[in-house]
Amino acid sequence: MNGLPVLLLTTTGRKSGSPHTVPLVYLQHGDDYLVAPGVIPRPSWYLNLKKYPQANIQIEARSISVAAEEVRGPARESLWATVPDYWKDYERRAGITLPLMLLKER
Repeated sequence: MNGLPVLLLTTTGRKSGSPHTVPLVYLQHGDDYLVAPGVIPRPSWYLNLKKYPQANIQIEARSISVAAEEVRGPARESLWATVPDYWKDYERRAGITLPLMLLKER
């Protein structure tokens, strides 16, 4: 995706219970990974993580089990300060506060 870091996120479908995999641009934060869904309507992967926060990611050949949590409040603001400008520009253009999801290795 244009030289940006991409992971494959596999979630459990909130309706089907089946696995769903999508490519996402991410930001590594220490041992964790940050992803942000786009504008409304929220993408299925985000809604799936809200219901079933246990997921898997693949970065190159490495497969990692993760637990997802939405970062809110002051913690979100602190993490948001570290995201690339293109995320901030996207949020500004969308006119909404994008949810910020933290994927922690389990």
